[in-house]
Amino acid sequence: MKICIVVGSFRKDSLNVQLAQIIQESLEKRAIGSMIRNDLEIPMFNQDLEFLVPDSIQSWRDSFLEADGIWFVTPEYNGQIPGSLKNLLDWMSRPMSLGAAWTDTAMRNQCATVSGIGGRNGTKSVQKLLIELLNFGGMKVMDHDLAQIAMSSKTMETSQIEYTPDVESIVEKQVEAFLSFIKMEENR
Repeated sequence: MKICIVVGSFRKDSLNVQLAQIIQESLEKRAIGSMIRNDLEIPMFNQDLEFLVPDSIQSWRDSFLEADGIWFVTPEYNGQIPGSLKNLLDWMSRPMSLGAAWTDTAMRNQCATVSGIGGRNGTKSVQKLLIELLNFGGMKVMDHDLAQIAMSSKTMETSQIEYTPDVESIVEKQVEAFLSFIKMEENR
């Protein structure tokens, strides 16, 4: 099994990159392969480019198609989906070739889940919006047992996730739930 972890932040050492690394370590303990991607500096979606697919977009499509599940780990910007992540999803939601069915996309029928670390509400606002968008794009979204981690005062001071037993428990619970969800969907 392979999971593509998509981080909705450009920042090199962002809290959500750190959370993605914690998720990746948890997956590795279970012998589950994963890759973390946050290379969201891609062209803005444009129908003029849609079938002249830039290499960066093809690379993302390949990552989605090779994965058994897509795990989004994202901050929220003003309570919304970061523009760079929304742009990626616009690309992933489009048919992969001229004349293809509108359902022939890199994201359709892929298993997905969402996590995040942020202010007081733990990215709940963006997760709700992202789940709605992923469902609209035809993904099979696990929308329970989500890691919605509010920043502790220590995390705010140090810009490092305070890896408490509570954070570990939240992540472990979502990892187990997502792996079970993927297996259930594969058996449908």
